[in-house]
Order: sequence, then structure tokens, then C-alpha cells
Amino acid sequence: GGGSAGAATATAAARGAFAQGLTSPPSAAQQQQQQQQRSIMPDVPPLPPPSPSQTHTTQMHRSANQGGNTAAAPPPTTTSTAPQQGARPTPSLPQPLPTVLTPVAIRGGPICRADSCLYLSNLPVALGEAGLRAECTKQGVTVDSLHIGPAAQLQPGEAYAVFSSVKNAAIFAEATAQQKPFGGSRPLVVEFCPGLPLNCPARTRAGPLRPASSLVWCSGLIQPTEIMGALRNAQTATPTALLKVAGHMPGFLLDMPQPECCQHVIDSLLAYFYPHGEARAAPHLVPLPLRQAADAAAAGGAAAAA
Repeated sequence: GGGSAGAATATAAARGAFAQGLTSPPSAAQQQQQQQQRSIMPDVPPLPPPSPSQTHTTQMHRSANQGGNTAAAPPPTTTSTAPQQGARPTPSLPQPLPTVLTPVAIRGGPICRADSCLYLSNLPVALGEAGLRAECTKQGVTVDSLHIGPAAQLQPGEAYAVFSSVKNAAIFAEATAQQKPFGGSRPLVVEFCPGLPLNCPARTRAGPLRPASSLVWCSGLIQPTEIMGALRNAQTATPTALLKVAGHMPGFLLDMPQPECCQHVIDSLLAYFYPHGEARAAPHLVPLPLRQAADAAAAGGAAAAA
């Protein structure tokens, strides 16, 4: 009875020590068992005690998995700045305009894109290529190719003259427009063309991807300030330079930053200087802008009234 009472007292003391977090010195058998475990398992530093939030999360997962429910808890919600798969990225720069290739040579009119090709009409029907080339040489410019008559899909008395540059074409136009260099009774009509003939050697040398010209021709006795004002009012691109053409074909060549800008500039200038479409109705003429003609008529009426 005394031995059992002593054992019960020792057991109660051990429980009390465990409950209070105390440890007693291990016995020889316990030390030998611990030594065997250390030889089998590597030394791993003890994990830090769990935080209150981790303990709460673990308890929630355990309660959710009770009753055979093995579904994992939803992952935490995070905000991702990476683009979703399949989504189109928003471009940071405006998309470039499509490249404008060299158009076919046609009559350009008083406001048009200007390439190194001139349209000529009122030529003598009997005039051949040799006579036209001689006139170009007389004016100090070298013509690259000439296209006359039905072979170039033109009427008798019409021709395309392709020069080595727009500058040489302008020199020839200054000297011969509205003149009679080949005789006859009708003055020579000269217009810039927006492109080159299809069978033109210059087009063949450059290849099919030759870009269009970035020059815009604006004919007439126009002031540069009026041209720039019209473009600003239309909120369109403005030229990097204004090249004056004088002589018998006055006007300006507008050097635009890109060929893609030209068409909008042409439409804006036509709407400003020819609001009723006279430029398109009579492209063979080189009239003064309607605004200046109206101003001249008003000034003449005022002078007559005085």
C-alpha cells in the first residue's frame, strides 16, 4: 500500500511538472534513446512559434476540411499588373499611317501633290520627242523621259515630261507655262503631276515600292502667310519649308514632313481657296484664288464709287 501510494504521488508530480512546462533531468535510458534519434535524423533548427494569425488560419482550414471535404481554401486575392493572356496591349504611341506609294501620272491642277513629272498640253500635233527634248535642253534642264500621244494614253498635243528632280521640273515650268515656245496660237499649259507614268524608266528603276512625293504644289499669287493660316485653321500638318516658284507659273511648293500628310493638306487648301470646286472643274487653268479675286473686285468697286 505504501509503494502504490508513493508511485501515485510521483505520477501526480510528473503531471504537474508537465503542466507547468517544467522538465526534470533525463534518466540514463532516456539519454540513450535521444542519442539514437539524433544519429538517425539530421539536426534541424526548431521552427519559430506560430503567430496568432497563422494559428487562426490553420484552425479555419481544419474546420473546413472536416467531414471528408478535401477542397483547398481559396488562395488570397492579389492584384496583378501583368496583362492578361490574349488581351491586346494598349499602344502608347499612335499607329503610323500607311505608306503612300507613287501614284500614276495624271493632271494635277492648281493644288496637288507634286512629283518630278509635268503634264503638258497645247503642244503642236506634229511635235515629236526630239523637238520637246531640245526645248528642255534649251531651258537648262535634262529630261529623264518623255511620253507623248496615244502611247501614253494621252490625246494628240499632250505629253508627260519626267525630269530628274522636282526642282528641274519647276525650272522648266517657270520658263514655259502660258508661253508659246513651239509656236502656234495657243499658250502651253503646264501642270505638276502627283506621280509618274506607269512605263516611266524612273519608276522602273525605283521599283514598285517607290514612295510618293512629299511636296504639295499650290499655284497662284498667294502669300505664304495665307497658306500657313489656312493649314492652321484646318488643324492639319504644316510644311517644313515653302519653296517659291516664280516666272510664268507662280506658286509655292510645300515640303511636308511625310508623304502621308499631303492628301489632307491638299483637301484643306482646296476647301479654303476654292470652296465651290472651281479647281476640280477646270484643272487646266491656273486661276488666282477666289479670295484674292473677290478682294480685287471689292477694291475696284470701292475705287469706282469714290
